[in-house]
Amino acid sequence: MGAGRRRGQTHRQQGSPSMEQRQRDEETVARVEKLLGEAELDVTRLRQISAARGLSNNRLRARVWPLLLGVDADAWPHDRYDELACMEHADSPTLRADIARSLWSFTVGWSDEARQEKREALMRLLNAVVNHSAGDVRYYQGLHDIASVLLLTVGERLAFPILCRLATCHLRDCTRPTLEPVAELLQLQVPILDMTDRPLARVLEGMQVPCYFALSWYITWFSHDVKSLTEVARLFDLFLSAHPMMPLYVGAACMAAAREELIYVDDVSLMHQALVNLRIGKYITTEELIRQALALYAKAKPKQVLRQRGLRPQFTVTPDAFKKDGLWEVPEAPLPRPVGMPFGALNWGTWWLKGVSLIAGGVKVKVYAVLSVSGLVVLSAYFVTRVLEHQMDELQVQVWDGMFTSK
Repeated sequence: MGAGRRRGQTHRQQGSPSMEQRQRDEETVARVEKLLGEAELDVTRLRQISAARGLSNNRLRARVWPLLLGVDADAWPHDRYDELACMEHADSPTLRADIARSLWSFTVGWSDEARQEKREALMRLLNAVVNHSAGDVRYYQGLHDIASVLLLTVGERLAFPILCRLATCHLRDCTRPTLEPVAELLQLQVPILDMTDRPLARVLEGMQVPCYFALSWYITWFSHDVKSLTEVARLFDLFLSAHPMMPLYVGAACMAAAREELIYVDDVSLMHQALVNLRIGKYITTEELIRQALALYAKAKPKQVLRQRGLRPQFTVTPDAFKKDGLWEVPEAPLPRPVGMPFGALNWGTWWLKGVSLIAGGVKVKVYAVLSVSGLVVLSAYFVTRVLEHQMDELQVQVWDGMFTSK
């Protein structure tokens, strides 16, 4: 699965669908309609079709996306929506700033008035989601990208319960008060890559490339980077159906496809820049990328990756996602494990410092660790954590904002 498309090669990514694609879409619609018409819905089969084949059009997505999450849109408090949408909350200033620069990619050719109308709807939607949680869900920069796709695909009324559900399930690590769960989860990006392209993974690990190159991929479901709403909606068909860690599998498949551009990079800053600038669709089609991501997931599920690396999550709950009645759920806290070491303050601190140096720029902390005995390793890890603590708030803001100031 490692080799990507050679430079100069191209593929058909957009434009008018081929006859074969139209036939496939018609077959997909027929299969989904048959499932929806059955007395008892087979959610597992619906998830399989959505992930592997896609849902063809937005009318079908409006019917299926809520079902993939177990959402009964009619049971949600739509009578309180206007009230929730107008209420202020702790993240309102950040949200307003994000909304003001949103929706450019997906509204090319729109009038300023039409774009502003959608921005107002986006503001209402995100306010309602945050306020509905009564403080349990925090807005984060990047959630507005996901909300934009939902809004433009299924409309404001359906986007509300869908996003509420995602905020407490697939995106739960992102909607916590701090970055620790996401920072910890992103450390699995390269181990997942290792399961499909070990040489490239070894290059990244040897260079200690900071894991924050995958931040935008995960927290926006690639919607910040992919410019085609059609392609993003297809990815959402997958992400809404699959394990909540699936964006990392798509990221690994994308890196493997781009290996010829990455494998010989020998500078950590240049490698980080190359990874951040990877674009879905440049190397292989979105459908092929999804196929490879699904194959990789079947080969190396999240808990298997944790076991092979001997890791025990302390903050992230996403690797412990499980299915209940055919639907994905996440636990409130990481599941206890009898063996395995934590992701580690030393490892996490090292990645954090390198990430700050590359993304925020200018922050330098020297860490001296003696690795001769295990006791001193633990002491070094503790030292790193303490060095970081008094700078954490400022650095988190710099790293987080740095991912989104370009657009």
